[in-house]
Amino acid sequence: MGRYEDHIRHIQSKLSEVSPTLPPQSHSASSPPLAVTAPPARAMSAFPLHLLPEELLQTILSHLAKSDHLSLNLTSTWLRRKAAPHAWRHVLLTDCRSEHRGEVITRTSGAGAVRTSGIPAGATVAGDEHDDTPALQKLWVLATTPWLAREVVEVTYQCHLPPPAVFAELPRCGFGGQTLSCDPRTIKLIQVAVANLTRVSTLRVHFGHARFTEALVRSLFAKGRVCELRVRRLWLECVRLNEELEVLRDVGQAWDGYGLPTWLDFSGLETMRLRRLPLEVKDLEQDVRMTDRSRIVYARGGRATEMQNGLGGHYLTSVNTLGAEVVIADEQLHLTMSRALYDDVADTLADSGLRTKQDPQETWRIESLFKAANTFDNAIYEELEQKVTLPDKVRDAHVSSHRDRSMLAFCDRWPSRSKLPFNQPDALNVCQRLFRTNSPTAGLSAMGMFRQTASTLTSLCLDWMLISLNRLPGSTEDSTGNLAWFAALFDLRFPHLRAFQYRNAVVHQTVLPSGLFLLDHCDSIVGLRPLRFIEAHPDLQCLAWPMDCFFGARPGPDLDRRVRVVVERLGRTLIDLRVDVQYSGNGEWQSADTAPREVDKADTIRRRRFITEFAALQTTVKTLKVEGGLPRDERREVVRAMHRCPIEKIVLIGVCYPIGNTWGARGREMAITDGQAQIDDRIFLEAEDTPTIDELGVHTLEPPSSGYTYSPSFTWHNAAPMLHTIASYHSSTLRELKFCGYKGAPILLNPTPITTPLLHALKHCHRLETLITSFWLSTHFEGSPRDDQVISYWMDTRSPSSTAIVAPFWADPPATGTWAYELKTKFAPDALAWRITSFLGPFLSEEAKGRKRGDKVRASFCVGDWGGIFDVDVRIGKGAVGSDVCLGWEGPREELEEGRRKGKSEGRGWF
Repeated sequence: MGRYEDHIRHIQSKLSEVSPTLPPQSHSASSPPLAVTAPPARAMSAFPLHLLPEELLQTILSHLAKSDHLSLNLTSTWLRRKAAPHAWRHVLLTDCRSEHRGEVITRTSGAGAVRTSGIPAGATVAGDEHDDTPALQKLWVLATTPWLAREVVEVTYQCHLPPPAVFAELPRCGFGGQTLSCDPRTIKLIQVAVANLTRVSTLRVHFGHARFTEALVRSLFAKGRVCELRVRRLWLECVRLNEELEVLRDVGQAWDGYGLPTWLDFSGLETMRLRRLPLEVKDLEQDVRMTDRSRIVYARGGRATEMQNGLGGHYLTSVNTLGAEVVIADEQLHLTMSRALYDDVADTLADSGLRTKQDPQETWRIESLFKAANTFDNAIYEELEQKVTLPDKVRDAHVSSHRDRSMLAFCDRWPSRSKLPFNQPDALNVCQRLFRTNSPTAGLSAMGMFRQTASTLTSLCLDWMLISLNRLPGSTEDSTGNLAWFAALFDLRFPHLRAFQYRNAVVHQTVLPSGLFLLDHCDSIVGLRPLRFIEAHPDLQCLAWPMDCFFGARPGPDLDRRVRVVVERLGRTLIDLRVDVQYSGNGEWQSADTAPREVDKADTIRRRRFITEFAALQTTVKTLKVEGGLPRDERREVVRAMHRCPIEKIVLIGVCYPIGNTWGARGREMAITDGQAQIDDRIFLEAEDTPTIDELGVHTLEPPSSGYTYSPSFTWHNAAPMLHTIASYHSSTLRELKFCGYKGAPILLNPTPITTPLLHALKHCHRLETLITSFWLSTHFEGSPRDDQVISYWMDTRSPSSTAIVAPFWADPPATGTWAYELKTKFAPDALAWRITSFLGPFLSEEAKGRKRGDKVRASFCVGDWGGIFDVDVRIGKGAVGSDVCLGWEGPREELEEGRRKGKSEGRGWF
């Protein structure tokens, strides 16, 4: 009974923590659980949990964390039946890195390896980088416990490795790695488990293995699948669409030896988010085999290479070039064709001594590609079957022959030679289908999904789509295929569409093809389809589109009236507007008119047309996001033009700090006070008009009058600080501000004088609840940066498994002037929280800080040689004597930290 009572008390404690009547708890990410005071025995005996109404019991359980549900599972059989469904509502499937009991295959970097700059000669990657055991264990539970699987409502699948860095790695990554999750038992176990998942409403795949993702998608969206609820939300990120959606082609029965469903049905989807993935319109033969074999795919048994770890550094992992896998397939295809069509002739020649008889072992080139994967999978299942009994269907799916398993993994199914067509063209077609050399493009696959979901879709988000992987900066290419794809998209109609987003067209691989405009004449392929699309969807509430692709450079008089009607209607319905522009690389100018370097005048005209002809007509927008290489005066004019909108959230993101440059011209003031930023980070920074900033930054706000009519002013000379303009026009409604950009950002440890007038207007944002802002954090000590040591220190303070001893400052105070002293007083999490509070507290509104939970502030730092992003969340409020105090803090946390990653995924709007 003691353990039962302990959990009862724990439930009471948790309920008191979530009660809205109590103040928030101040804690760090690693704070210990609160102690629970045991109630009197008589009180416990009067609390018969099993007699509570089911609705009340479920309400109590819903407030507990997943770890608490798992603990209750061990308390009693009755509580397991009650708590387990809560623990399994949201299922996360992932892999891990491991060494399978001595089954270690070592890959060495060197000749033939992909990008190995910085890797010492002979560096190795040992072990299995993609062990599916954690996912297999959960799938086994779901496959063998139908009553529990029925409670699952959300499935998330992701690789344990950091996803490719969006700027440096994503454009050169392929997501069709053949050696990951390729064992037929894995595919069959997914099928058996999914058959029991009859109430799943959400599927998220973040950077998933191609075969695993394919099995999940095909099984969950199988045509005619028996289920209680259909999947309503689909998120696919860092995957290859034409791997898992091949069956959308209208070419007859798909070849599939895994037994996966061959026809899919996506009807019923309400929200779809495709993010950070290739959206090619060229076929594999043209786009990869001939032009882009250098792209990499994650692999088991491949070459060692460095990839960014999301912590400002690198890690070593195993990859193949896409070309290496394609070459093996080419060789296998050639040999297979030769033997299939000409074996009789070859054997006759060999018998007559005119040709050496071919060794059958040499014809199976693909077997070498899967050698490591098959070895690892055998070890995985040997260990797994020592612990659990696999379903019969899973055991029966095992293919013991390495050769047959390799061919199955790469080709889906290998028909007998007697069934291959005799004539060479037909046989070549069959073999190409088997080897996926003429698979459908990602563009065709996506279009098939859109068509099937048209009747139910309410939100469609295309985010950071790589529509032109081979495009080089400044180069031109034939965009006919891309334009045709967009023409087909804009021909579709979604009766219930509320959100349409094409986001993050901010690098040259993601920008729209030239001549494509949302509200203007396009080329002969697209015509006026985008405008008709917007006209056909009158209830849009969220719109995201590149800012320079709303209008062309030359107004079309024949469309003026028609476009104005559309824009005015959107002005009454839009509550969320997101626009972006391609990043400028070195940073944003203050104004295109005074830029030190030549700018594209046509681009400038198109952006300014958006401001005067679209933004100025909006009246209902509550969330505004502007990202990319937009000059600062144009950002300001967007804010001014939307003066009639009740804006509650403004997000400004760029290379440079969007509020202003605190480092001085070419970063000279920053070099004096800090000296750490690289020359490239400072050289393009423009000087601020310091006298004007000093005068107007602390000036009273100048809100627009009641009869105000917007008039654009594209200049930055003699202008008030950006934040002063934002506060003047929208302080009465603002609840959240986000300013991201590290060049010129405020220096946390040694701010320059201009920082004060630039941020002073925050005092007037009395309704502000959340502030997210970039800071520059210098780690310079004794003439060199110490980023790596600071990051390691943060990881050690957060990890309970760390062997490093991180003692409190007062327990063992280090000597002044030492690096240990710097770490403790400047970079320790609690020291950072105090410094952030001291820095931003004086700028925040006294009214906002005086609220019960104060102001939530997220300070974002870019640390590490490869730009790791770390955030510290702080709540700033008022103390007993009226001083600024830190009410609670969490961090530093990197972007891929589990809690932050989960919160960002679940908090996405319009999904």
